[in-house]
Amino acid sequence: MVQINSPLSAATDVRGISDGLYTLSSVTPFVKSSTSDFLKDSGASLGITVKSRNILCQDRAKLLLDRRLLDDIKKRYRLRIYSQNLLSKTGTIAYKSQYYSCRRHKVKKVVILSRSASTGKGAVRNLAHCASVWACPCCSPVIQHFRTQEIAYAVKQWFAESQDNVTYFPTLTAPHTRDQPLHYLLEKQKSALHIFWNSRFIQGSRYSKGCKEMLGYLGRITGTEITSGNPGDEKYSGWHPHQHILILGKRISEKELDDVKKRMIDAWVHALLKVGLCLDNPNAIQSATLHSLTLEQVTKAEKYISKLGNEIGESNIKSGRGNARYMPFDLLSAAESGKEWAKSAWIEYYACSKGKRQLVWSDGLKSRFRIKEHSDQELADWKAEKDFQNLFGFENWEAIRKIPGIEPALEYWIASGKEDKILKLFNELNIDLIFDKKILDDYDEKPLGE
Repeated sequence: MVQINSPLSAATDVRGISDGLYTLSSVTPFVKSSTSDFLKDSGASLGITVKSRNILCQDRAKLLLDRRLLDDIKKRYRLRIYSQNLLSKTGTIAYKSQYYSCRRHKVKKVVILSRSASTGKGAVRNLAHCASVWACPCCSPVIQHFRTQEIAYAVKQWFAESQDNVTYFPTLTAPHTRDQPLHYLLEKQKSALHIFWNSRFIQGSRYSKGCKEMLGYLGRITGTEITSGNPGDEKYSGWHPHQHILILGKRISEKELDDVKKRMIDAWVHALLKVGLCLDNPNAIQSATLHSLTLEQVTKAEKYISKLGNEIGESNIKSGRGNARYMPFDLLSAAESGKEWAKSAWIEYYACSKGKRQLVWSDGLKSRFRIKEHSDQELADWKAEKDFQNLFGFENWEAIRKIPGIEPALEYWIASGKEDKILKLFNELNIDLIFDKKILDDYDEKPLGE
């Protein structure tokens, strides 16, 4: 049984426990700033002549990777806490909501520290997760990592089946103004997509082939991406939701591809006109025809997989283009830095994206490639990860989580193989750990309260 032998106050800190690069002292960044301190702490002093130059370069490269890993983990946890506090204080979410409870409370008796044997990622398991792929800086990367793997697997299988198998990558956008609210644009684009895929240009008719038949269409995967900007910027044009689509099809000629693109543009402009996102005048129609749809044919799996990782599978966690365009977590970072326009934008973004699907496969496509269906909640809870190694566990999470900086520290130490840091910390706090694998596996299956 895990016992806390000495009480922990909210002021308890992780001071003095250094990992060779950092001193863990607060939730805010605690990376050493000066290059001299960095080299001194890593043991890579410029005066050392024992190690060769190559080994020193390798050591420094590894230390820089460690620094980036810790910085990334800390930033995700910090942004999550900021978002929870901002949304709860403004009444957007309740204090008992799933989003606010994310990683604050445990859902099973024992909190287990685990590491993936295949990816090396560390995880603090058996905690509550909101599973918000849109708005949680901690859950979103986990979910989108698995979603990207699912798409990559399907694409590889499709290319392996025949040399004639290719993928097509259309991107659909819509005209918008700076004063149109996000919920309006999302609903209108949803309606436009339904009209687009059911139009005669795509489905065909008794008189002519549709784009599906021309492409040798098997199925599609649609990812929705949302960006915005700073209203004070001259180039600000409002919310910009758009769709990146992967179509699995057959190889066609350049001439045929041009014909397909023209038909798709006609279908999309027709849909935009029907829902009112495009004005019925020559200038607006010409602009939509030129800018609302792009189409690319990808014939190599490697090229597409790198593209899908950045566009479809991990759209929420990539960075925007400079200061003109903000991705979702760019907005959250700007809000955290005190920008009032970003706070308002993040609140609107959260409210409008909640409950919506970020990635949608066409019916039957996953089963075609024998990909098991997992909900976002299952992925956020790491239930799809089959090769986790349970390292150790403990019970009193409510006391441990009061230590500033403890969450990112635990995840970083596990991922970087520094379990000795955890052992040292828990020993100094007189906290017993559970090491027995069988006991940990048993606790892993028991719901809270048993």
